Amino acid sequence: MDSKIKDVLAPDTNGNVSVDQLRDFVLELCEKDLLDRKLTKRDVEGFLSAFNYNAYGATNVQDISTLIYTRDDMIPVKLAERKRANPPPTDVNKDVDVSEVKEGDMHNTKVKKLMNEMGDKVFNGKVKLYNIFKKFDKDHDGFVSYEDFQKCLESIKVIASKQEVASMMKLIDKESKGYLDYSQFSQVFSPNMGDNLVNIPLNDTYFPNLQPSGAVNKRNIDRQTKMQDAVKEIRKSFQPDFDSQLVAPTRFSSKPQFKNTFENFQQESGAPGFISEKQRLGRTQKGQFSAQGGQ
Repeated sequence: MDSKIKDVLAPDTNGNVSVDQLRDFVLELCEKDLLDRKLTKRDVEGFLSAFNYNAYGATNVQDISTLIYTRDDMIPVKLAERKRANPPPTDVNKDVDVSEVKEGDMHNTKVKKLMNEMGDKVFNGKVKLYNIFKKFDKDHDGFVSYEDFQKCLESIKVIASKQEVASMMKLIDKESKGYLDYSQFSQVFSPNMGDNLVNIPLNDTYFPNLQPSGAVNKRNIDRQTKMQDAVKEIRKSFQPDFDSQLVAPTRFSSKPQFKNTFENFQQESGAPGFISEKQRLGRTQKGQFSAQGGQ
């Protein structure tokens, strides 16, 4: 049934079917039943309202057969379930085309500067990542489309061309879905996202007009590469060993382990707060020192 519906309605890659497509499909498929049962326009609109639509008036094609084959007594339960709407249609991103973006368009100093500028403006002060996500989600549908991303850049005064926006989204949307949900958003967005995502080739960091000798430039690039590799190796030596039982690095997950500093708080003999082991362990149940422990 699902395959037949998809063949007729021809949804986009995100499975979106507009309400107009669904209405025409129902009227054509159920024309005889509508006449026999004398159903009105209001009845048809009531059936269409049972589906969950996103901000663009589209629903998921897979929900159509699910609702059709639901038992009558389970329909109220299905309607009462809160479910996130389908991702935005692909034609929303028609102004931002990432299909022609090449590797060199993403990894350059201009894109890195734009992404760091964006990070500095949205991560200003103590802010929660979810609030930043809602700031980017301009149409409030639970997804950040390319169009939402471009509008947010305009609102925070980050000036970027359509080609640069496409390059940034190509970097961020690693699966090329055309949108980001909160899970994907939280994995990518950070204050230093430009440094984390953009890898500028070393030959772009040396300008021939400053050092026209190709041999000297090559030697400098080799030196910088070796230095960067050495820095990475040094950083690895400071990272604790992975332990699946520990969720995050803590005092007790460090390798080597911290020295037990609590023993430094033992009072010296003769100090007002000093108490011997015999006295500390010789208390009775009433809280008084036993005769063996002493007063």
